[in-house]
Amino acid sequence: MALAAFVQRVDAQAVPERWRVTGEVGGIVGGTWLSGPRVPTVSTDPGAALGIGVQRGITPDATAGFAVRISSQAVSLREVGSSWSRGTLTEGDVVGQLSFASRRRTRLRLALDLGGGFALLSGARDLLPFLDASSIAPLGDIGLSLHRGQSEVDASRRDLALYVRYTSLRLDASLQNAVTTSGWVGRISTGLRVTR
Repeated sequence: MALAAFVQRVDAQAVPERWRVTGEVGGIVGGTWLSGPRVPTVSTDPGAALGIGVQRGITPDATAGFAVRISSQAVSLREVGSSWSRGTLTEGDVVGQLSFASRRRTRLRLALDLGGGFALLSGARDLLPFLDASSIAPLGDIGLSLHRGQSEVDASRRDLALYVRYTSLRLDASLQNAVTTSGWVGRISTGLRVTR
C-alpha cells in the first residue's frame, strides 16, 4: 500500500505544472494547389516556416497546448511547358496541439504530435484556387518529433526536438460562380523545435 502511494506521488510530480513556451524554425515542402486538363498548374516552391506556442503537461508522457505559425512560399504557374512566378503565398495558422511521447526513459524519445485549427491564406488571392475559396481554411496536423533528453520530468530544462509534420488544409470553393471544386491540399514541413 505504501509503495503504491509512493509511485502515485512520483508520477504526479513528473507532470510539469507550468506552461512552457515553444518555438519552431523550419521549412515547408512545395506542393500543388491546382491542376487539371484545361487549367494551369498552380504550385508553391519550398518555403520557410516559423512558429511560437505554449504547452503544458497533462500526464508524464503527454502535453497539450496551442501554437501560432506562419509560412511563406513562392507561387508559380505552369502551362504547356512554360512557367512563371506569381508572387508569394503567406499562411498563418492557429492550431491546438496534443503530443504523446514514448514511455521509454531513453536519451532520445519519439512523440506523436496531433493538431487541428485554422489557416489564414493571403498574398495569392487573385489566383485560382485561392480566388474561389475563403481566405480562412480548416486544417489538421499529424507528425512525429524526436526529443533529446527527458525534460518532461523536469520542466525547467530546455527540450530540443526535430519534427516532421504532415498538414492537410481544406480549400472550400463555396463562393458563388466558383470555377474550382472544394478539396484537401497536403504539405510536409520539417525543422527544429525548442521548448523552454
